[in-house]
Amino acid sequence: LGAANPDDVMHRLERRYSSSARVNKEDGIKFDFEESWVHLRKSNTEPIMRIIAEAKTTQAASRKLAEVANEIH
Repeated sequence: LGAANPDDVMHRLERRYSSSARVNKEDGIKFDFEESWVHLRKSNTEPIMRIIAEAKTTQAASRKLAEVANEIH
């Protein structure tokens, strides 16, 4: 993330994906797309944000993960 504020990043991603995914903000932010999901969660102990993706194939999960990660500046 560099100097990016994790809360700002999650808010920006929520605006970006709210029309194409179901959004769950219970623990970080999770985007449920039609055939995949991506979950972002900031660490409480380290200056990092974890991004996890799941899809039907490794390649599909990697593509969706890269798509969302590219939105983080």
